[in-house]
Amino acid sequence: MRQLIISIGILMIITGCTKDFHLDAKAAKSLYVIEGRISSLEGPYHVRVTKSTGLLDPSQAVSTRDTAEPVKDALVIITVDNGVTDTLVPAPTIVQRWHYHPISNVDPDLVTREENYVTHDRGFYQTTKIKGTPGHTYLLQVKIGNEIF
Repeated sequence: MRQLIISIGILMIITGCTKDFHLDAKAAKSLYVIEGRISSLEGPYHVRVTKSTGLLDPSQAVSTRDTAEPVKDALVIITVDNGVTDTLVPAPTIVQRWHYHPISNVDPDLVTREENYVTHDRGFYQTTKIKGTPGHTYLLQVKIGNEIF
């Protein structure tokens, strides 16, 4: 019994060892981030293309300000299953954006207010042709340099 307890103790000591390692902050790879939404509400619809910074980059201070790096030279195309193809254009400096808030005992899609939303130099592209319709399939294609997403 005593040998069993000693063996378990030695095993715990051996397997409980830790080794320090250091992450290379500069080795963290930047990635493209593509965000967008199409709904049955009135357009234009927006797609945002940005490039992330390395998550381990100590030069990026934590803040509530949007610090995403915009991608301004992307080719953004949305194709609908009914044959309509829309090549998105850069969004204007300021767009109006509707806020939808569900209110009890009222239609949950009730529009409560409209406000201006600044898109200037933030990587936003907007549709010019498509109208969101339930039941359709939308294909998003983004080309940045030689890469296609």
